[in-house]
Amino acid sequence: FRAPINCNYDLITGTKFNAYREKGVGKRRLLQIKYRYYSDISLQLWHLCYAFFEQQHNINLNCEQKEYILARRFDVVFEAIIDELIGDPRTNIPRGLKDQEDGKRVDHMYRDLALTNYAQEDLQEIYYIGDSKYYKIGASLEKKSIYKQYTYARNVIQWNINLFFNENLAFDAKDIDDLKEDKKDYKSIKLRHDNDMDVTEGYDIIPNFFISASVRKDRKYDAKDENIRPHLNKKNEHSTYITYQFVNRLFDRDTLILSHYDVNFLYIIYLYARNKPNEIVWWKDKVRNLFRKEIRDVLSSKFEMFMITAKPNISAEAFIRDHFQQLNGKLFKPFEDYENRSYYSLALQRPIEHPKSTADIRRNDEFIRDQENIMTLLKGAFFIEPCAFGENPIEKFAKYDFSTPAKNMQKRLTVHFIENNLNDSFLIGIYNGPDHLRWIKSRKGNYKCDDIYNVRIGNNRPGSVNYSQPFYNTPKFIIIYDKDNYSKDSCLAFRVKSYDIIKKERMLLMDYDAKGDYLGYILDEQVTLGNLDIPSIIKDAIAGKFGNYIKYAPIYLTGEQLLKYRLNE
Repeated sequence: FRAPINCNYDLITGTKFNAYREKGVGKRRLLQIKYRYYSDISLQLWHLCYAFFEQQHNINLNCEQKEYILARRFDVVFEAIIDELIGDPRTNIPRGLKDQEDGKRVDHMYRDLALTNYAQEDLQEIYYIGDSKYYKIGASLEKKSIYKQYTYARNVIQWNINLFFNENLAFDAKDIDDLKEDKKDYKSIKLRHDNDMDVTEGYDIIPNFFISASVRKDRKYDAKDENIRPHLNKKNEHSTYITYQFVNRLFDRDTLILSHYDVNFLYIIYLYARNKPNEIVWWKDKVRNLFRKEIRDVLSSKFEMFMITAKPNISAEAFIRDHFQQLNGKLFKPFEDYENRSYYSLALQRPIEHPKSTADIRRNDEFIRDQENIMTLLKGAFFIEPCAFGENPIEKFAKYDFSTPAKNMQKRLTVHFIENNLNDSFLIGIYNGPDHLRWIKSRKGNYKCDDIYNVRIGNNRPGSVNYSQPFYNTPKFIIIYDKDNYSKDSCLAFRVKSYDIIKKERMLLMDYDAKGDYLGYILDEQVTLGNLDIPSIIKDAIAGKFGNYIKYAPIYLTGEQLLKYRLNE
């Protein structure tokens, strides 16, 4: 029903009217002309028009209202968001770790189960170090960022060593009490074990990760399926960087690993803005487990992992010391002894899967040859089982029988072959009966903490030795026998750990009837060198075959000389 209305005014229609209504022009124009009208009818008409346009303006404001974050440097905001969602609070991290002494500041850090850990109850933990940058999407890491991450890790390693081994040298006295508390809290995080617990001198692996932002093509970010990846993906197949000083040494302090991940930018903004603790905790656990799993997978692809434990008649510590150079960086003791047995992780670098150059082929040959040599070396002394990180090594060795009958206890001594030490020095000396032997092997007394065998030094002392000559101050083995009741069973052999000059006053305090100063050989474990003809050695010494000889004085022979006196078993 059309009813034409003649309002006697020029109407504004079409696009111009829409602009008046939608863009706030009508309200502004009415305010500009308000004071031109004085009659009641004109004022009523103005108020009606203003009410209409004001309502339209308020509706448009509500529809267009949005929230914005204004930041001069959004990369700082991005780092803060990632740290909240992944890292531990700064208050939970000791001084010197996140804010490092050289002025560097680590973006993200947290403590979690070590890569070498195989069971939750072990609680062997490690530091995870992270950095994040708001790069242009698709950009690769800068060299500067990579090297900064390696520096962070080196600083963390040194801080940990200072905390447990060098605290008085590395920290101010006023910080020592706080450090003792840190040591108590962080006793489960030891990158290097004490010397008496671990002879490998290996370091636990420090995981290092880098996070940048990305956006999915479908712009999705609200994923609630816990089985899918938590909006975090490796940058690409070459997104893990490994730097090292020596190849094939995973457990070396200079071998550092860095993995690069892309996080769904829309999701982390969504998660951070919602501020729902349960969702944040879920995502944090998911991401941390993902880091640990994928770094383990990368290591398994680049290194062949084994677990080894010594055979019943072998001393693992002595064997590792003897072959330290070959095993350095390849062995690590990840946890305490189990039922008085030590278990060691062994990592050997795999050959390059698809060699692309002559250098790669040559390097592969070196890896294969090195691995064959290491396995040949270890097989005679250790049980060896493939064992990836996270697997229970105890179950791997359940099939072995470690028991040794009591009558074969002598065979438990580590066997050393004189043929392997032909140019080394061997000392043949005496002990004066059971009491003297107990003194040698005793750990009693205020000044005695190691087993010691001593020889005379100084001028005008019968039987004294010239300790300034390396052949006399560094024998590799010492063989002692009872001078009054010699028998095959009274002949004992020991490895030598080190030596020291022991003054007369100290020897007296160690309950020794000292007449002067002594050269003290610090003994390591007791070993066996085979059955030796000691009486023939003494007979030849008296005959002057080894130079001037005084009865009961120490006799120094090379391995080549000693080999002639070995008897058939």
